[in-house]
Amino acid sequence: MGELRRSGGHVRSRSDPPEPTTEIVALWGPFLTAYGDVVNHVGAIPLAATRTAAKKQRLLDAGAAHVIVTDDEDVVARTREVTAGHGADFVFDAVAGPGVRALSDATAKGGTLVVPETPFPLWTPPTMRMFNAFELTMNPQRLDRTFDFFDIAESHRYLEANGQFGKVVVTVGG
Repeated sequence: MGELRRSGGHVRSRSDPPEPTTEIVALWGPFLTAYGDVVNHVGAIPLAATRTAAKKQRLLDAGAAHVIVTDDEDVVARTREVTAGHGADFVFDAVAGPGVRALSDATAKGGTLVVPETPFPLWTPPTMRMFNAFELTMNPQRLDRTFDFFDIAESHRYLEANGQFGKVVVTVGG
């Protein structure tokens, strides 16, 4: 029996409890920079995915134990290989595009798939204590680039080019 949870704009899907195993975390590429320190802090093994090989070394340098280049590798097969057939215990997919099905298949039985800002209502979310990455690790977040509000179109082009590595911030009022 499985369940879905929506909390703070996030949908969590969970099925039967997994067998004891080393926790593997799959984080969609850009979010390793935001959550990688938390993943390592709790003792999990970060597994990152990125569309092209351009960010692979940067993701490894940022703390990923393994990086899957989705243009070149099968996400499910590579995740199963890295986890000795188990699958990822926790998957965070901020993109929620065509790759979400593969990430779902790469999730271990009993694993959790988080898709932020899912637009459909399920039920009232449970109350929970939220932590930010700095609060848990005392490491500041990685900042890739800052744009002035008047350069908002340029910031969108920058994000659409998928070259960011860390947070992209738009400032208002100098």
